[in-house]
Amino acid sequence: FASIALFGSLILLPIYGQNVLGFSVLESGLVLLPGGLLMGFLGPVVGRLVDQRGARFVLVPGVIVAALALWSMALLSDTSTIWQVLASHIGLSIGLAGTFTPLFSVSLGSLPGRLASHGSATLSTVQQVGGAAGTALFVTVMTVVSTAAAGSPDAVDAHALAAGTRAAFMIGGLAMTIGAFIAPFVTEVPKPSEAAQARN
Repeated sequence: FASIALFGSLILLPIYGQNVLGFSVLESGLVLLPGGLLMGFLGPVVGRLVDQRGARFVLVPGVIVAALALWSMALLSDTSTIWQVLASHIGLSIGLAGTFTPLFSVSLGSLPGRLASHGSATLSTVQQVGGAAGTALFVTVMTVVSTAAAGSPDAVDAHALAAGTRAAFMIGGLAMTIGAFIAPFVTEVPKPSEAAQARN
């Protein structure tokens, strides 16, 4: 769900910015820059919190913040400002920073050392598949709803495209809301001891 939200929003926000709000290519890229930088800077901070307080302490609020950010994106229209888009994306980035790190920590931390490389490969694959699915889902929903709102593919304008964008972000918000209900059930499995690993 987190990968769907991340990659779906990364592909959709520039399309929305350029074709609905009239941003230049540079402006669209700069809108995404602060959130991306913030997500990178928060990685070590979130990692320390996970070590000190446990994964769910960060994961649950992280998923909730990401869900709220996506629902706020579902409110964007053809009259929204660049600051609204920027604030929504920063909120999403903060939420996802609090989502990926604890999930990866719990997932890989539950494996014996000999399986760590397999776990890392599996996580990477799942993230890429989720990202591809998110991109396809967001763009498909945006296209179908925009076309329906305009009446025909040739009549799609900024207003219709904004309606399609809102619908796509509603799907993302729904996905992360489901993730918010799942997050409290994520448990940290004690890492197997060296003796147990040797027996296995």
